[in-house]
Amino acid sequence: MKNILSKISLILFFICSASVFSQVNFYSGYQFIYDDNIYNNTLQEEDFINSFSLGAAYNIESEINNIQFYYEGIFSDFQKQKIRSFSANKIGIVETHLFGDSENPLNAGVNYSFRLNRDEFKLYDFNQLSAYINYRQSIEEKHFLIAGYNFFFTKMILKTLLFFPTQNTKPF
Repeated sequence: MKNILSKISLILFFICSASVFSQVNFYSGYQFIYDDNIYNNTLQEEDFINSFSLGAAYNIESEINNIQFYYEGIFSDFQKQKIRSFSANKIGIVETHLFGDSENPLNAGVNYSFRLNRDEFKLYDFNQLSAYINYRQSIEEKHFLIAGYNFFFTKMILKTLLFFPTQNTKPF
């Protein structure tokens, strides 16, 4: 018991010794998806899917790290095969360690996901616990390399992100 209390007090000391503030974020998203084989079989049934997502996050930020608690809900609506529509939910926590002024964070997180289908498609339901760690390295201003590891699937991840300049804002 004394060991647990000393660890908690040490964590509180580090949190309180830096300037800390919190923030709540809300976000939403929309995807329009074409799937040429929604059942993944030889029937090759195609459909268009409208996927809506809503999320909320509570961030505790300091100069050296950020801790985020989040929830995301997704509803995917099939246009032709309405019976195939489903919802999915994800809750999680992620800790981001910042290395000075650089934009190269180390992320470690855990999340729990579950998907709910209609009775006819219970086969696709799942509950999943995931833990991961990843590092993002800036290569250029709009080009990033991300390396990581997912502990529950025991797989290594390496991907690159390249953002292209757009002209979304034009003067009137």
